[in-house]
Amino acid sequence: MNISGIKNKLKKNKLARVAKNYIFLSPYAKYYEKCRIEDNVILYESFYGKGMTCGPKAIFNELLADKKYIHVWVYDNKEEWRDNFEKYDLKGNVKFVKIKSREYYRYLASAKYLINNSTFPACFTRKEGQIYINTWHGIPLKHMGYDMPNGNISVANTERNFLQANYLLSPDAHHTNMYTKAYKLDGIFEGKIIETGQARTDTIFNSNRSDVIESLRQKGINAEKDKKIVLYAPTWKGENFNEPKADIEQFENVCLKVNEIAGESVQLLIKPHQAVYNQLKNNTGILKGKIISPTFDTNELLSAVDVLISDYSSIFFDFLVTDRPIMFYIPDLQDYNRERGMYMDIDKLPGPATDDVEKLCEWLKEPEISVAAKRANYKNIKEEFCKYDDGNVAKRIVKAIFEGDFSQVNVISTKTEKKKIFISLGRALQNGITHSFLSLLNNIDYDRYDVTAYFYEAVAPDQVIRINEVNEKVRVLVRTNYIFAKKTELIRLIIGMAFNAKGIFGRILPEKYFKRQAKRMVGNAEFDSVVEFCGYSPIMAWVLPEIKSKTKAIWQHNDLIADQNRKVNHKKPLKKKMALIFNTYPRWDRLVSCSHSVMEVNYKNLCKPNIKNKFSYAKNTINFQRVYDCLEEGCQYEGFEEPNSEEINFVTMGRLSPEKNHKNLVRAFGEYLKEYPKSKLYIIGQGPLQEEVEGEIERLGIKDRVVLTGNLLNPFTLMSKCSCFILPSVYEGQPMVLLEARIVGLPIVVSDFSSVEDSLMENGQYLIKSTQEAILEGLRAFAKGEVPTCKFDPRQYNKEAINEFEQAISK
Repeated sequence: MNISGIKNKLKKNKLARVAKNYIFLSPYAKYYEKCRIEDNVILYESFYGKGMTCGPKAIFNELLADKKYIHVWVYDNKEEWRDNFEKYDLKGNVKFVKIKSREYYRYLASAKYLINNSTFPACFTRKEGQIYINTWHGIPLKHMGYDMPNGNISVANTERNFLQANYLLSPDAHHTNMYTKAYKLDGIFEGKIIETGQARTDTIFNSNRSDVIESLRQKGINAEKDKKIVLYAPTWKGENFNEPKADIEQFENVCLKVNEIAGESVQLLIKPHQAVYNQLKNNTGILKGKIISPTFDTNELLSAVDVLISDYSSIFFDFLVTDRPIMFYIPDLQDYNRERGMYMDIDKLPGPATDDVEKLCEWLKEPEISVAAKRANYKNIKEEFCKYDDGNVAKRIVKAIFEGDFSQVNVISTKTEKKKIFISLGRALQNGITHSFLSLLNNIDYDRYDVTAYFYEAVAPDQVIRINEVNEKVRVLVRTNYIFAKKTELIRLIIGMAFNAKGIFGRILPEKYFKRQAKRMVGNAEFDSVVEFCGYSPIMAWVLPEIKSKTKAIWQHNDLIADQNRKVNHKKPLKKKMALIFNTYPRWDRLVSCSHSVMEVNYKNLCKPNIKNKFSYAKNTINFQRVYDCLEEGCQYEGFEEPNSEEINFVTMGRLSPEKNHKNLVRAFGEYLKEYPKSKLYIIGQGPLQEEVEGEIERLGIKDRVVLTGNLLNPFTLMSKCSCFILPSVYEGQPMVLLEARIVGLPIVVSDFSSVEDSLMENGQYLIKSTQEAILEGLRAFAKGEVPTCKFDPRQYNKEAINEFEQAISK
């Protein structure tokens, strides 16, 4: 092929189109490979560069006097950080870098120590020799991690960051439990959890009230020394941290009522969550002079606060060390409990709570008296959550991590005796592979196995639903989409993916990219088994073998050569993709087909000397409970008439693609209607041949007799109202729809595709060829009462399937 041909081919390549807009956005991969680690450099990031604050600031304060270190702080807004620049201007060992600048990525790839209270970006991958310390940012009151609604998806980059870390800092057992349970790090985290208090509370012990008030005044805050400071510090609200809700009217109302009711001896200041600060900072009304920037250290501020008002924010845990009054203004408790949830009941909080702002202001008139009834709660919570907070937390952390003396801290182990499985699906599409995957996760023995399931990010609402349906005992990782490649590697990747991956093109695929991508996904986590369950992703087929594991298995859900040669609109969409995947097979220990007969077909078609002994099989489990639940719930379908019990109703289910043979089915049914006009055919599913199938129905004039339902969340109620299930496929893997039809109790007509043997049961179906004439014969056979129905025990079937799965992934 000439250069012109190559260029045209690349223009049509999806990865190339993505790369065109992406390639120059981040130089991180280049720095990752190029830069050596600088042993004396520490990179600090707090709240994505919002401030020089929190745990990173406390550790910085402890290390600043040690001249051997260069301290690099990440900032996001030059104007907001101006005071910090001036304060450290004469200290040659303190530098500042703009977040996501080239310099930022260089330090991210070269600093020996990386300290963050939240998360580094999706590209971040800790290099061997780097030490990543995650301090987190407060003791959780609200639900965290997988405990949150939509947690399986929303934890993605946080979970990934935790897996990259060497050290997770924890103030107490509750917070440790957040890491191990809410984020499911038990059994997979390879670093150390250090439980020794919150470093950021050191600042409360070591700050001077007069200095704090003077600093506030210099920043334009109306703070007066002779008035009690009441701090209103609610957390952020909303479903997305990047798009938080800022209820400005609520802030203004609180401010107005405090001024009206609480009296002149009280001054209200507001510390909004850093996520909503930008929406409030330019307020010129009643809030002017009261909104405190996230660049102002919260714990330094708390040292001067007399009364704290909060809601679900973890700030109140920090404030407990002062023994000063805490009040809770929670106007949306019911909504918040429903949308997010809390770990502590409202009656257990260390202060009175209300949704009435006027009542809150009455409490502020005599705060000590108002909180008296909650003093026992206050004492108990302080003892439980703040027992290590003594003003010396950062000293103990530095001594442990930087000096290697762990004698003064608790180190929590997260090891497990369970076998660890990493299993990847990719997209949670509406198809048999996805349902088999979800069913498998419901049938694994979690007393013996620790399971991590990997998905691509959801791009449709139904995919979100399926990812959130994953068994709650599974640790879910969702891809943080990022092409972690240098420019030259990306070009090689594009060329390798665009062509047939043979000869030179197979050899130019970038090996280092695959290794980095594997580490970016799971850090240093090690597994007993890595499973590529989808079997149709070239990138995953190349990347996943690079994850540390004892065995590596890739699934084969079909006659793959038939898949490779399948035509859609006169093209073979899987030809190059499957060639790339076939080339990865030597990297895998097991090539696992979804049934014994599928294995025989794939062995015959794909076997080469270097993979001869790798073929295995494990039939898919069946999610029978899903079928039973759908049948019990029932369903009213919109857009089409449901089956008439006085007619003969055939049903089939599957993707509208060539191998499912829908056009021959429709033609045969058209002939069948001439003999049995009181009949209907229901086709459940959708796919690339939708228009062709519709055209065939139109041509035959049978639109009133053939119903295309599209994908259905509950297809089983419809199936239960039909008379017979028919599957006329040209080829299949292990068709789960046959098992589902057996659970529903339907008679079955099925074609004799090459791997059908494992799907047959004694006296349990009527076997036909896949030709139009044979399909017609099968339809007639049912009308004559010749199609049998047999009993099927899905529980026994699943026991056998799980046993085969365990054998297939064992060493």
